Amino acid sequence: MEKIKKHLISVLMFLLIPSVVYVIFLCMRPAAFGKISMLSMLITQSFINSIIAWGLTFSMTAGNLDLSIGAQISVSTIVGCLLSQQYGMVGLVLGCLGTSLLIGAIKVALMRVIRTSSMVISIAYALILASIGGVIGGSKVLVISNDCTILGRAPWNLIIFIVMGIAMYYLHRYSVYGARARAVGGNSVLAESAGISTLNIQSVAIMLAAVYGGIAALLSLSYGTGTSIENGLDTIGTAFQAMLGVFVAGFIAKHVNIVFGVFAGILSLNILQTGLVAINLDTNLKNSVTGLFLILLMSVTELKNMSATEKLRREASRTNALKRQQG
Repeated sequence: MEKIKKHLISVLMFLLIPSVVYVIFLCMRPAAFGKISMLSMLITQSFINSIIAWGLTFSMTAGNLDLSIGAQISVSTIVGCLLSQQYGMVGLVLGCLGTSLLIGAIKVALMRVIRTSSMVISIAYALILASIGGVIGGSKVLVISNDCTILGRAPWNLIIFIVMGIAMYYLHRYSVYGARARAVGGNSVLAESAGISTLNIQSVAIMLAAVYGGIAALLSLSYGTGTSIENGLDTIGTAFQAMLGVFVAGFIAKHVNIVFGVFAGILSLNILQTGLVAINLDTNLKNSVTGLFLILLMSVTELKNMSATEKLRREASRTNALKRQQG
């Protein structure tokens, strides 16, 4: 009975945030949000950012905020698109995945030399990668042929999404690596003293982000939207969007596995941003509302942590008082 109750709480917490956000905009724009097709579109649109966010979860768990993942995906889409023009579907897959893995390997090599993984370096990576993308792809918009967009259509996009989610779920819940990454994120000094290499953990995290980034690049092109070079700082928005999903997952982490939590977070943000467009909110205010949404969640999380800490303090005081009375 207790196990069933726990599962029900997990499901409710998973549905809570996206459902609340959706209902708000359903009341404001029933004509748009009252359609099943709208909900289906919002879910499908959340696949790519969810995959990016899943790839970043271990980096963030290990204390590394990689803001260059957006530029990495951008370069991967450019190379994948160019190779698809020569080699079709094979070129598309190898271009996206191969480029992202190559960039990830270079990041790992540089990290082992520089011995740091700071946010400043990731911004430098973003600027450099955007420049490289501009050299490779030029200023024109690149689009793959219709024959190569099959992975962006049902059921293939759903299959890819589920497979990537299952793989990440296994890594987080059952793998030794997942446990070690959490140990490093909790206390890197203590983890090092226990024989866990922070450098190795972060290296694997970067390569996992590269794999998921390559898949995200592949899906992005397969949706038929095309690709073009982006400004280095503009690509940071892609990373930030994915990180917001991870932050929301942290809000419900006590009840929901991080893989499901990330999807709930990305879906909530997607609903929020689509809803803001639907109500014709000024473009300059959209990011402000998204930021306020995140601040609200973080504030509630902090209040919950403070309440839990206070409860533990009171229990400890009560225990000490009983011991003194018995003594």
